[in-house]
Amino acid sequence: MSFWTIVRSSALLAVMATPLAAQMQAPTPLSAADSTHLMELGRTYTRWMLQDKTDSLMAVMTPEFLESMGGAAGVSERMAMLAEHAGKELMVLAEKMTRRNGRPQFWHEAAFSAFTDEPLVFRFVFDEKMKVAGIGMGPKSQAVFDL
Repeated sequence: MSFWTIVRSSALLAVMATPLAAQMQAPTPLSAADSTHLMELGRTYTRWMLQDKTDSLMAVMTPEFLESMGGAAGVSERMAMLAEHAGKELMVLAEKMTRRNGRPQFWHEAAFSAFTDEPLVFRFVFDEKMKVAGIGMGPKSQAVFDL
């Protein structure tokens, strides 16, 4: 399976991991404290992804999302492909909190050594318990977010 096939399937999993009922509900505003906490979590999870800390990352995923990723083997495969094809992170260009289908989403945009066409974006979608319910990664031009 190619790297971009995996990246595209990972980006789709962020959408698929959100139940339809949650997509239709109005978003609950985040408190300043929750927003700050989720930014810190997003930064930590991005670092874990880039450092191939698969066990740590899997521990914060919802069971449903972990299963949709193919369990430990699926997560490990995606992280290995990321390291192989993206290279090293050179510079963080933006970090922010957005919404994806009404859920909080951490957005990390960065330049990478082996992927020079455009920035790569990592997105972590959080559930109501602040667990990772979806992950997206890919070129900025293909990233999806809601406000």
